[in-house]
Amino acid sequence: MAAKIGIIGKGSVGGALQRGLARAGHDVRAVGKDPAGVRQTAAWADVVFLAVKAFNTVFAQHMDTGHVKGEKLSLLVAADDASAKERVLGLGRDLGFDAIDAGPLRNARWLESFGYLNILLGYVQKLGPDIGFRLVR
Repeated sequence: MAAKIGIIGKGSVGGALQRGLARAGHDVRAVGKDPAGVRQTAAWADVVFLAVKAFNTVFAQHMDTGHVKGEKLSLLVAADDASAKERVLGLGRDLGFDAIDAGPLRNARWLESFGYLNILLGYVQKLGPDIGFRLVR
């Protein structure tokens, strides 16, 4: 079911999410830091993304497809609100990810480390940003 999605952030992450979610059939608006625009978008939207947080274990260039080199990436989502979590998991699947319930919000601290590892591998270890993680089950 199509949702009205507001994205706070118009950079590479916000742009990738906007492209992918619009391609998946959702009504998407992205805004920058203008407080009035943020308030209007948040009031209009069914779901509001703060660009980076929900998908921060994935490089921005892959957020609109959920794939790297033809391989489906895993999207790990931790939250305490079951309905909000299911909504984000569904949006992740709409984008093309293998969306995985990573448990309660307290597990988000481990996802932050996972995102940081991805950045280290891509830029410090010089593997480049054309990488990603997939949970094999």
